[in-house]
Amino acid sequence: MPSLSPQQIQTVVHRALGSDTHILDYRLEPFTKQKNGILGMHYLLTVRTNRSQRTYSYFLKTPAEASVIRDMMGGTVFSEEIHFYKHIQPLLIANYNIEKWSPSCYLADINTLVLEDLRAQGFSISVDWPLNGTLVRSALSSLARFHASSILVQMRLGPSFKSLYSNAIEEKVYTNLQKFRQINLVGYETVALMAGKLGLDSSLVQKVFDRAYENMKPEEGKCNVLCHSDLWKNNLMFDKSVPPRCVLVDYQMLKYASPALDVGMLLYVNTTPEFRKEFEGEMLEHYYSTFCTTLLTSDLSDQVQIPSYDSMLKDYHEKRLIGITYAAFFLPSLYLSVEDLSMLLNNPAELEKWLFRNRFDLISAHMDVDPLYKNKMKDIVTELIEEGKRVLGDG
Repeated sequence: MPSLSPQQIQTVVHRALGSDTHILDYRLEPFTKQKNGILGMHYLLTVRTNRSQRTYSYFLKTPAEASVIRDMMGGTVFSEEIHFYKHIQPLLIANYNIEKWSPSCYLADINTLVLEDLRAQGFSISVDWPLNGTLVRSALSSLARFHASSILVQMRLGPSFKSLYSNAIEEKVYTNLQKFRQINLVGYETVALMAGKLGLDSSLVQKVFDRAYENMKPEEGKCNVLCHSDLWKNNLMFDKSVPPRCVLVDYQMLKYASPALDVGMLLYVNTTPEFRKEFEGEMLEHYYSTFCTTLLTSDLSDQVQIPSYDSMLKDYHEKRLIGITYAAFFLPSLYLSVEDLSMLLNNPAELEKWLFRNRFDLISAHMDVDPLYKNKMKDIVTELIEEGKRVLGDG
């Protein structure tokens, strides 16, 4: 269990409730019975105050507990999330008065992050996954507001924007640097082995990922924003409003690139091929409408240059391959049985094996006994190969 100093807890309470609030006592406990993240540990901080002795709760996050994960990847990305909440998020929300897209932060220290407790406000991870149209629209709304906020900050800061966001600009997933290189190599190999087992052409897999890597970079003269880059189901929290509100969490994989990368990832990781075939155009129009509305209701509305829908749509189709590659990496684990996914998240040795050495054995075993799982893997690998052929002009 992590330790918080009395000064840190006082800082949290004063920032959340005001300097006239006094702490009577507090308690720290695990946030859930089962771990639901990889790169950090989650706790619940409960504080009883002098306000009619009312109790308030906060979400506490610390680096990964397992040294094998912390040393290989967790330390770096956790520090970058601290950087986001300490330096970047305050700028993004300073002149923002619309529906929130991220949780409020009350403490961002070296190894400690304290945020508002979204669960106490009725937000939760959707039980229904893949997401339905209502939830996708809600998630895209928050994503559009986040992207638009970064454009407004860039307008205010001008040339200093890139120096301020230097950490966020760097690609953290598709990279041959540091520890993520090995994760990527295992990922490429796994997708190729899946293709072979499914009787599909695996010869394009490496070329597809190479092209995706090239398309990750921001392009001069085009719309570039801060991208979340980790839009899997556990990082999307919804409340029970009608329509539901969505808050994006876990800003550890930020990068500066085309908004199409995030939109593609959200759609391909969290929806089905059938959903995309019927509703992709509608979802893209909804994202663009919210994006424009956020910019046009800002204090810089008379200065902002909004890219046309046609240009953003073209960029999406040019970069859709990236969303599919994200899905090819994420979905094999997300479609595992509840027991096996829990094993990965709660067993550091198994998680280390999955990330850095061998995923295919577990995936293959599931494909052998679960026809539905096998069909879902076939869907995403087929989409990857077909889109790769289109983009690469092969076949």
